[in-house]
Amino acid sequence: MLRSTIFMRWMLAIMLLISISGCTSTLEVTMEYSPELSAQLKGNRFIYQGRVVDGWSNDPIPNVQVSVSHGIGSHDKIFIDAHGNFTTTMRLSYNEIKITADGYKPYEGIWNLCR
Repeated sequence: MLRSTIFMRWMLAIMLLISISGCTSTLEVTMEYSPELSAQLKGNRFIYQGRVVDGWSNDPIPNVQVSVSHGIGSHDKIFIDAHGNFTTTMRLSYNEIKITADGYKPYEGIWNLCR
């Protein structure tokens, strides 16, 4: 009887850990080049417009934090509107984008732009 009680407690603990680890949803990120906005910039910079939504429901995610690094020392924080939309400047070369939101797995991607 004691063994079955201990076994059941271990099984419940394992099931709880599995359910907790599966609680995080995924972010879905889309980004498109904007030739109209990019035409206003000089140099090797380009404007991209993106959207961050819940991977399951396709609903915008509140309180998303987006940052883009353009190599060593250059770092931009981006603000997202209520619909999950954002606009960022990308440079011709290495761009690293990081997106985080509470309750979601972080997104990290590298955009290496070249002509």
